[in-house]
Amino acid sequence: MIIRVTNKFISIGGSSTVTDENGNELFRVKGKMKLFSPTRKKTIYDKEGKKLFTVRNKFWKIPFAFHSSLIYDENGDKLGRLKQRMSRANRYVLMGDYFDSIRIGKHEDYRGLTIMKNDVPIAAFVDTSIVRDNYSVDCISEEDINLIVALVIAVDNIRDNNRED
Repeated sequence: MIIRVTNKFISIGGSSTVTDENGNELFRVKGKMKLFSPTRKKTIYDKEGKKLFTVRNKFWKIPFAFHSSLIYDENGDKLGRLKQRMSRANRYVLMGDYFDSIRIGKHEDYRGLTIMKNDVPIAAFVDTSIVRDNYSVDCISEEDINLIVALVIAVDNIRDNNRED
């Protein structure tokens, strides 16, 4: 299943929509205005409005260094952290017990970044826009689609932080 994560063109808070290949809305991502949320906090909801995940960057950041995004479940419990290695594009590390079997990186069979669970690809995604962050995501495992969307949003947050440095 192909899904698209599209940042709204005019959005003060960095909100996004997640649609399937036919344009049907699957998820909503609501961001907060940067003035009120320097951590780029984004909350992911399913199409019925149920809160699934919250993703935010760490408050303190060192320019050109280890940027990271924290991921929380619907109850606000921290699941883990997605960390970028030394501002190197496409090098990410997932930390936390929830993410023990998941990693993000390059895979020879897929273009862009690949999300793997137990060393088996579950999704591959690429940034499809130069002007704004739009991602095309090939969800190989549809049972993990909620988690896949949260990880794509976390990568997007880190990339947005890098542009500010």
